[in-house]
Amino acid sequence: MADRFHIAVKGIREAAQRARSRADKLHLGMRAVNARAAVLLFQWVMRNFRAEGRLHDSASLHWPPLAPSTKLARIRRNLRTGRRGRNIRSRIRALPIGAGVTPMLVDTGTLRGGFVPRWTSRQAILENYVPYARVHEEGTTRIPKRKMLPAPTQAIQIVRPVYGEHVRLSVR
Repeated sequence: MADRFHIAVKGIREAAQRARSRADKLHLGMRAVNARAAVLLFQWVMRNFRAEGRLHDSASLHWPPLAPSTKLARIRRNLRTGRRGRNIRSRIRALPIGAGVTPMLVDTGTLRGGFVPRWTSRQAILENYVPYARVHEEGTTRIPKRKMLPAPTQAIQIVRPVYGEHVRLSVR
């Protein structure tokens, strides 16, 4: 008769229960974690507007400069809505090149102000319902692409500390 080989593993049920408990703890508080992530992304977009698109890691995503005709139109519009009583042409000649030019993609502030952070227990969301937001984000044949949102790899770098901290605290 051959010898029998027998292995007894003890504690599998307890280990599985501890793992489930840790997984449950990981899901607790996700709404707050996603809120922090959404706000971080929102803050990055606001800083990107102030930096006129220079916060992107990739130089290819930096915003191209405004066309001279766009700058001139902005100066004229800003002067028209400003002081009255003097000839616009004489005022334009007297101004330095950058005077009266608002930051790129900010004329009235509607596009920049249209970004709203939202969150659920499953996702962090940064949305903008301004109709022309997609035109600037993706570009057209006439309008150059000026990405307002971070690239996916950069977005992960921005929110990784928030999720990493949550995981560390949950699996203790």
